Order: sequence, then structure tokens, then C-alpha cells
Amino acid sequence: MSELDFRDARVLIIDDQEMNIAMLSGMLKKHGFRQRFSANDPFVGIEMFQRIAPHLVLLDIEMPGLDGYGVLARIRAISPDVMIPVIVLTAHTEQAVRLKAIDAGASDFLTKPFDGMEVIGRARNMSILGMMSRRIADENRRLDEAVRSRTVKLEQMIDILRNAESALSAKANAAAETTNLMRDLAARGARGFASMADSILETSLANAVETPEWLAISGVAERIKLTAEEIELIADAERRDLTVSRQRVELRPAVATAVTAVAGTAQARSVTLTVALDAAPEYVMIDRSWFGVALQRVLTEAIDCTPSPGEVKVAWDGADGPGWLSVTDGGPPVTLAQPRELAMPFDVRRVQPSARDARTGLGLAIANALTRMMGSELEITGTDEGAAYRIRLGTE
Repeated sequence: MSELDFRDARVLIIDDQEMNIAMLSGMLKKHGFRQRFSANDPFVGIEMFQRIAPHLVLLDIEMPGLDGYGVLARIRAISPDVMIPVIVLTAHTEQAVRLKAIDAGASDFLTKPFDGMEVIGRARNMSILGMMSRRIADENRRLDEAVRSRTVKLEQMIDILRNAESALSAKANAAAETTNLMRDLAARGARGFASMADSILETSLANAVETPEWLAISGVAERIKLTAEEIELIADAERRDLTVSRQRVELRPAVATAVTAVAGTAQARSVTLTVALDAAPEYVMIDRSWFGVALQRVLTEAIDCTPSPGEVKVAWDGADGPGWLSVTDGGPPVTLAQPRELAMPFDVRRVQPSARDARTGLGLAIANALTRMMGSELEITGTDEGAAYRIRLGTE
């Protein structure tokens, strides 16, 4: 299989504003995207989606006649077996709008007015994902066709053997002993042919999986599955479908468990984890399992946002009684306008480039949903060095 190049991706822009189309198309052209298509009418955009089979769609939410949610639903219905990334274009920053878009099938968001580097960065990543999705679908179709072809041949051979067995049975009265022998041979032949066909299929599939290109595509498929599972986890937490058991738990061992779980990631990124809980209470009221998941996601976010070498600090902020467990990173500065948006799904703006390949952009969203589910909250503030993620914890 050939290497994937984002410049070969087919990008479809659907927006009723010609100015937005011209701006986005110009950005993409400047940074090497060769195949750019656009439609200023949602219905024309749907027709083009069917005709050109794009690898990425940039879709405006607010359009006359049929809004972006309606277009998303029709696109997903057109190709249910191929998850083509759709980046939603919107001026809204409300969580409800974004969650509605995610439910409809959105993969990512771009907020108006557009930031050029953000547009290109997200377009590159998502277009590669779309190319891999189509390649996976094509390979699956090829393998399905190979299975069908071999199955047909197997059935034909079995029919031949059955016909031969029937012919031999008709002569049973004249040569019963010979007939029984031939029946045994026919049965052996059928079993042998079936075994041979099964071996061929297994070999074909094994050879497909063992190629580096197939392994790479399988990795993307695993990330898509992981993203879906993480989105499902967020939704379950928001709906309170997860079981919560708040108990009196020792804080320091619970924190130590989460820190140990991410120590390998920190070491790989040359980030030091420093824990200072001298002022913290001995016990807090939490669900230990879900608290551990939430804290691991926060720690991973802090590690991935911190340049190498760097330091992530875990500390207690508060007097005796309820307070905040604080995780501080050394990443890019956080402005006053950003904290609420950093916990939105798919936000990776502060993540260091070296950490982006393994990201889904859902870590803080999961931590935020789980802390709210436990009756707590996740607060994100800016510091002189980066960001502080604070989880409010009670002692009763």
C-alpha cells in the first residue's frame, strides 16, 4: 500500500456564505491541498458528497433550507460503513450546540472567526483519518469479495461431490460394498476441500493483517473505536447511567495509584511528576474507581501539554476540610477566555505536537463529566507557567 499524503485528500466545503468558502479554500490551497470542492447549498453539497466521495467535509451548521445537523444525518446515511470526518463550522461555543453536533455525527469543530493554523492543523489530521477510513472500507470490501468467491467455489465443489455420491447411491443394489467405499471417499474429499478452502482464507487474511500498511490502518481503526468508547463514556456520565458509590477514601493512596498509572507516559515525554499533599486531609468522599479515571485523564492532559523536559505538580489547595486537588502543567499559557472551552470534546490546542498522534481530545471532557457525576466539579484556570486543573473534593 502507498503512503497517505494529505495533499491528495478530497476536501468538500459546504457553507451558504461564499466568503467563508473562498477563505477556507484559499487556506487549504496555500498549504498544499490539491483537491478542493465546495457547495453553497446544502442539497448540492449532499449530491457532491455522493459524487466525489470526499475524505473530509467542512460543514456550516446554520444554513437555509437544511441546517448542518440535517446534512450530517444524510451524509451518515449515505455511507454508514465509512466514517468520513466532518468538521463543523460554527460561531457558537455553547456546549449544547457542540454535543448536538456530536450526536449527529460531527468529528471536530472550528469556531468562527477562523484561525488559519488551527484550520490547517485539523484539516491535515482529519483528512488523513478520512483517507484511512476509505482505505479500510475498500480493503474490507476486497476481503469480503474474496470470501464470497471462495465460498461459491467451495459450494460448487460440494455440489459436485454430492452429485457424485447420489450417482453412486443409485448403483447401491448392484455393488453395495463399492458404493459404501465411494461414499467414504466422497465424504473425505468434501472435508478435505473444505479444509483447504478454510486454510486459503486464513492465509489471505493473515497476509493482509501482517503488512505494515494494514497494521497502520488497523491502528487508526482502533483509535476510532477508542474515540467512540470515550464519547459513550462521556454520554453515560452526563446521563448518570454509570453507577457511583461515594465512600470515605484515603486521598494519598488514591492519588498515588493514578500517578503510577501515568508514570510511563510522563517518563516517555521527559516530564517529572511532583506530588505535595502535606496539607491535604487524610480522607475524602469520592468514588475511588471513577476518581482514579478522572485524575488519570487530567494528569495525561497536563503531561501532554508540558514541553520536554518539564514538570507536572500535584498539590492540595485549601485549609482543613473540603478543598481542591490541583494539577499544574507547564504548557502554553491559558487566557481568561479559554478555560471553559478546554474541557470541550476534541480540544487539543495546548497539546505538544509530539503528543498529538495518540490523542482523541476527549481526556478533559471525560474528567469533567465524571467529576460532575460524582457531585464535584473540574475547574481550569491559567497560571504564570501554564494551566491548573482543580478537582473539588469534600470530606463528608
